[in-house]
Amino acid sequence: MYNQDTTPEAEAKRNQSRAVLWTCLDVYTRLLHPMCPFVTEELWQRLPGRGTGCSEGEKTSIMVSAWPLVTPAWHCPSADKRMDIALGAIEGARSLRADHGLAKKPAAFCVLCATPEAFAAMQAQHDDFATLSGASAVTVLNGSSGATAPAGWPQKIVSDAVKVFVDLASFAAAAAANQKGGGGGGGGGGGADAKEKQIAKLTKEAAKLAPLIAKLKSKLEDPAYLSKVPEATQAKDREKLDQYAKMHDDAKDAIAKLG
Repeated sequence: MYNQDTTPEAEAKRNQSRAVLWTCLDVYTRLLHPMCPFVTEELWQRLPGRGTGCSEGEKTSIMVSAWPLVTPAWHCPSADKRMDIALGAIEGARSLRADHGLAKKPAAFCVLCATPEAFAAMQAQHDDFATLSGASAVTVLNGSSGATAPAGWPQKIVSDAVKVFVDLASFAAAAAANQKGGGGGGGGGGGADAKEKQIAKLTKEAAKLAPLIAKLKSKLEDPAYLSKVPEATQAKDREKLDQYAKMHDDAKDAIAKLG
């Protein structure tokens, strides 16, 4: 919906997005109708195509329309997981913007994925990430194939599988040129200040993870826990411990490289 491209492929994507939005509004207004009858009736009546008879069995009022039913074909755990990965990356990009004073300035981001699954998810949601992070350019790298992020770019560790990097060098160069020409200073400062901010941020993240790791280790070494807790729950805790440990190690490694 946000893509202003005029190609047939882009138009097809926009139509798909409109259809999804229409369906969501139609379903949610019917779900909310018992609690908000007047507002939902008004919104439902204003949906495009309402009253034209374009839908089979269309009702004249939301009051007599069918209650929404579960549609098994719409349940897609893999799509949910892909979107969770993308939303985490978007949050990471916005955090980098806030940390480095980029506000709404265009910025180039790099997303480094440690697993093929995360790489596939970010490729599929590339446009969503670019739009919702306000990126001027997005590069998605597959770390499991040996790809590495650009050196010197500040990073946000989103999870054990995803890291987001932002290019501050261009902002630093623009600010330097602006100051040389007698203009005002620009946002997104680089150099030592950006480096210190990044080290402080990574140190804080590592410190936050340390007690969580210690707590999980203690739990998984407790005989009572091992004897009473179901194996499936233990497996989830071990997976969580591995994730936290990798994120902690990544933060420490990044601090060492910056230092």
